[in-house]
Amino acid sequence: VDGPKLALRLDTQDIRVLDTHDDVAIVRADAGVEWHRLVMWSLEHGFAGLENLALIPGTVGAAPIQNIGAYGVEVGERIRAVDAFERATGAWRRFAAHECAFAYRDSRFKREPDRDLIVAVEFALPTARSVGTAGLKIDYAGIRDAMGVAADARVGYTARDVADTVIRLRRSKLPDPAVVGNAGSFFKNPIVPA
Repeated sequence: VDGPKLALRLDTQDIRVLDTHDDVAIVRADAGVEWHRLVMWSLEHGFAGLENLALIPGTVGAAPIQNIGAYGVEVGERIRAVDAFERATGAWRRFAAHECAFAYRDSRFKREPDRDLIVAVEFALPTARSVGTAGLKIDYAGIRDAMGVAADARVGYTARDVADTVIRLRRSKLPDPAVVGNAGSFFKNPIVPA
């Protein structure tokens, strides 16, 4: 259909811890929160799990649609639930992670783009203390080398160190969005038969 279109931009900015149990925090972030801000907030509050996704442009509300991923981690691994507004019925809906049908750079929200408007996302984030060094993912795309960590090293670095390394690697590959506008790197690696 040609002609004017309506665009909505959710600008809600709340991030909060809903609960903590068994060294896991349930963190709820509004859809309008800048993605990188959530990553840094989680690290500042002692939570791990999102560090490999640092400096990805976009918002929390957009993250589940594409099931954003980088450096060996996909956001769907940390999502507990997605709250959405069903456009056709006006009903509020809550999707548990398994109902989001996350797949490689895919989700139910991507396959049905006009159905739901994501308003908030809940994450299950382990405490950095409980993850320790062994639980951090550094064996992907040069992170270990960029950190200068030996292959057999299991101590001496933190989730924040991983995030700082990812930020350095991303900045070396992409122009600074404050200088040259960009949408980051969004693609889907091809899957080909052997």
